[in-house]
This record gives sequence, structure tokens and C-alpha cells, in this order.
Amino acid sequence: MAPEQFISLYLVEPGCPGALDEQGIAAFMTDAGAMFGPVFGQVAEGLLQEAVATLIDGSGGYAGYFAAQPLKWQQAQLAEADSLPKQLSQSERPDWSPQRLAMLNIPTCIVQGADTRALFALVCEAIGNAIPACERLQVQHAGHLYPIEQPALFVQHLQGWLEQQP
Repeated sequence: MAPEQFISLYLVEPGCPGALDEQGIAAFMTDAGAMFGPVFGQVAEGLLQEAVATLIDGSGGYAGYFAAQPLKWQQAQLAEADSLPKQLSQSERPDWSPQRLAMLNIPTCIVQGADTRALFALVCEAIGNAIPACERLQVQHAGHLYPIEQPALFVQHLQGWLEQQP
């Protein structure tokens, strides 16, 4: 709501579809339904730990992703299970329209894993196209969870970006 309070943006796979056109929204909703549909059902049934595992599987890109993670990551994610109902019932609709994004005149970098889900790739492309002089970083062999899968590389990329800023 107040872009003047920022000097730069470093956005890692935002999932807000407001910048998408009608065709993009349709593709986004198809993939979002595949990813989040089962999660909503599990949350409605009170199966919060199962919902966390399903959400992480979807974010990671394959069934079994959650179980394949180190135990400490699983435990940290499960510790936040009670937050899922609130996360899934957010009603705020920020203005991410291409017209609004086109008014941003601050250095911006959109970061995307090369192997990410369609819904995140669509949003990254639309936002990158809407923001003038937006820099894009595509991380090879990475998906949506790249910041936790490869934290040293994430920090390296972020520090590089910050060092470029005035």
C-alpha cells in the first residue's frame, strides 16, 4: 500500500495472481486447485498435520517431498500447522494489477526456481513483465522451496542483489 517506504524489492516466487490476464488466471487456478484443493479438504476435516504434509508436497513438486525432508524441517513445518486455517481463509486482496505494478519505480528482482510449479511461474512472469526494469533471476535445479533447500545459495543471491542497491 505504500511503495514509497521501500527502496528495493526482492520477490521470491510470489503467489498472488493479481497481475495475471484471463488466460493466466485460468492456468493459475487449475494448478492452484491441484495443489491446494486437497489441503482445504484436510483442513476442513481438522487433519492439520496431514494438510501440512500435502501442502509441502505440493510446494516441493511431488508426493513424498515432505517425508523426504530432514526431520527438523518436518518438525518446524508441523509446528505451524495451527496457522493453516487462517492462512487459507485470508480475505485481503492486495492490488497486484499490471497497472499498479507499472507504477513501481524501485529496483526489483523476481526470483524463480527453474523447476517450480506452474502457478508460481505464471505469477513471476506476469509481475516481471509489469514492473519496469525488473530484473529476473531463474535458479537452475530449484523449485518453490529453494530458499530452504539451498539456503547458502539463496543468501548468496540475496546478498548479491543487496550489494547492487544504492
